[in-house]
Amino acid sequence: MSNLSPELLLKDPTRIHPSITLTLAKTIDSYGIDSRQMLSSFGIDIERDLTNDKRVVGGLNDCIWRAAEEATGDDAIGIKFTNYFQIGSLDGLGFSWSASATLFDAFSRLSRYFAVISSAGKICITEEQDVTRVALLLPVPYGVAADPGVDSALALFLHLSRLVQGDGLNPTSVHFQRPKPSALSVFEDFFRCDIEYNASLNELVFEKRDMLKPLLVSNPELARANDQVVADYIRKQESDNFTCKVSAIIAEYLLLGTPSQLMIAEKLNISTKTLQRRLKAEGINFSSLLCDIRHDLAKKYLMHHWRTISETSYLLGFTEPSNFTRWFKSETGMSPAEYRKKQKVD
Repeated sequence: MSNLSPELLLKDPTRIHPSITLTLAKTIDSYGIDSRQMLSSFGIDIERDLTNDKRVVGGLNDCIWRAAEEATGDDAIGIKFTNYFQIGSLDGLGFSWSASATLFDAFSRLSRYFAVISSAGKICITEEQDVTRVALLLPVPYGVAADPGVDSALALFLHLSRLVQGDGLNPTSVHFQRPKPSALSVFEDFFRCDIEYNASLNELVFEKRDMLKPLLVSNPELARANDQVVADYIRKQESDNFTCKVSAIIAEYLLLGTPSQLMIAEKLNISTKTLQRRLKAEGINFSSLLCDIRHDLAKKYLMHHWRTISETSYLLGFTEPSNFTRWFKSETGMSPAEYRKKQKVD
């Protein structure tokens, strides 16, 4: 079971997209085990908690993975998870992945917007002479995150890659921090490459030529549209004006969550006191500036009908769509859905 006590679970700040837990529930059902009963033992009701954009506490999700592995007796359950995953369940991120020009482009988007899926960890892409490494970096020591959950992440990355480039795509190697599983053949049949266990990190390694091969299903216009709002905002802030520089960094950092003054100050290589002093000299308060930027970006995001309100909330640094809805209504007097209806969206 989990290494986390109930008290620590309540304080866990990490959040997982509900589609991940919902897909896990479908995977559990495939073994003839009642996922509703299992999830209810952790206080989760599928209809109430997984179908209304409410994110799941990361540590709680790990508890469910461990319980599922124990109940099924299958340490390859994370690999079988991919059989029940729907690309559209990740809001606009799934569509921008499909629309990318190359796998490298797709993984770059995944890295940039990983917070849409999970607020825990990040995707690190490293290019070498002939290969490209895609690593899942977690902010906790090995053993805290459930092995099958990590398995499912790497398997999902490869599954999504094969969806857009073809089933013939194979990595050159895969590396897991986990020990060798008993269901070794399932891992080998899925990844179809050399697999290292007890490795220093979790990563997929691809031939660089595969990462740069044009994708037949790409739609550059759609992919660009999904990224353009923040890029445009940042470009408009390019100025010698200090407030504009801070605004550009805030807009970029919102993709990773709500940025603190310390984060912005470190990016500018100054102290938080200097940041506050220089903003004050221009008549600006950091909290008000953050709110204004969110306000501007929210309205721009909502102008695109294909971007869900759920995705918009994560891109603006909110951990829950409900928090974004409450904030937006307090700012504009209407919900995001109501605002969108009043606008001419594309």
